[in-house]
Amino acid sequence: MSSPKLSNSISVILVVLCILIFLFAFFYTIIQMPIYQLDDNLNNTSASAEHLIQLIGTIHDSMFKIFLGVVVFSIICLVIVFGSSFRLLFNKEQLQVDVGVSENEITLGMGGIKQVVDDTGNIQLHNTEVYRQLTEDYIISDVDPDGKPLGYVTMESYLRGFKSYCEKLECEQDLFTLQEVKKDQVYAPDEYVHLGENIHTVANKMLNQRLTALPVLDSKGRMIGSINYLQVIRLLNQNKH
Repeated sequence: MSSPKLSNSISVILVVLCILIFLFAFFYTIIQMPIYQLDDNLNNTSASAEHLIQLIGTIHDSMFKIFLGVVVFSIICLVIVFGSSFRLLFNKEQLQVDVGVSENEITLGMGGIKQVVDDTGNIQLHNTEVYRQLTEDYIISDVDPDGKPLGYVTMESYLRGFKSYCEKLECEQDLFTLQEVKKDQVYAPDEYVHLGENIHTVANKMLNQRLTALPVLDSKGRMIGSINYLQVIRLLNQNKH
């Protein structure tokens, strides 16, 4: 938390140091100019033309040094004062890459499909557990005994799958007779999130697939939980500041 204050203090010190160095160089150059080291011979009309030409050349070089010092000093001050803005501009993309999904930011748990399917792999439409998981966890996951993902259901895939399944059975006129739906008919597209994945990439996956939640896999490809759109929005907002 003290890093910004430390950075500001260092910037102030550098600005003051640059000012002192510039003032020293400026007055040192002025003092070294031949115009301040003239002896009485310069007031003599017998001063040679070569000496006057040399004097003019030396003064010209001194003035060029002063001008160059002013330019360098101005550049240094601009870099110090606006350095944080420049770093933010050029490191914006890198900042996004460093923002990854961790276990502390997801909903742990998987295998919820076991609580909503029967022995034949059907989801009973009157099972309230289906709607509890979809409204609270935003996802119902299906895994094998090793924890590898077999599929998952979201509210969007459930409704789209139910609509498609119903249309195939031509049950639009008799919805009350439909009591169940095959679980694989309501699975969402095979899209997953890996631990450490960039949060902006996760948001794009949700947007492209039109899903409100995605399963999260560990480094071995095992499902450990899920992340929903509210968690993604919160992480995006946190990383703006």
